[in-house]
Amino acid sequence: MVEPASSSSVIFGPMLRAFTWLYDTWRSKSREALEERRRAYSQHFEPAYKRLETIHTNYLTSFHKFYDLCRKFETPPLDLLHQFQQFGMEYATWREDLRNFSMVTRELVKSFRRPDEKEAIEAFREAVVDYFNVSIPSREFHHWPSWFTDFIRDFETHVREGRSPWDAEYRGIEAKDPKGTFIMRLRAAYESELPAKWSAVAAAKAKVQAVFNK
Repeated sequence: MVEPASSSSVIFGPMLRAFTWLYDTWRSKSREALEERRRAYSQHFEPAYKRLETIHTNYLTSFHKFYDLCRKFETPPLDLLHQFQQFGMEYATWREDLRNFSMVTRELVKSFRRPDEKEAIEAFREAVVDYFNVSIPSREFHHWPSWFTDFIRDFETHVREGRSPWDAEYRGIEAKDPKGTFIMRLRAAYESELPAKWSAVAAAKAKVQAVFNK
């Protein structure tokens, strides 16, 4: 059985434990086993999904707030810098949990024989990974930082050196107008990209729920 790469399991820990435990009973058709599967879904998968739902809400709120503040200030105040830093730290934790979740489910799904089981679990895993790809341009999310992470680091450096954070071409954004480009990306993220990807997560979760409760 594959173990998570680290102890980071704040978000996906319940889901990982559920997958590990259910592996031994997934094939059983006894009434007791079926009830255990349904109970495991309600106790582990549903809470994990709700946590993801909270993350989604936080993403929308944060991106919208950054969008409004960045439009108002040519040189953002220190409290805005602090908000960027806090969001960056939270984001790093979410990405590590996502890496663990993806690794474990990718291995476990190989052991299931029925096509509907494999499809449901893999579709949910892919939907969750793809959700975070709004801010991670590469699917190898555990190797490359996101454009947002790059921006936070360079943003902080400019402010601490007493320079405008908009006076350079940011590597992660790759544009001659970093402020305008960043603002457009924030708006696209909370207005269209995140809602669309969350819809895919919700649809994939519904399929997993159907498999667990049949």
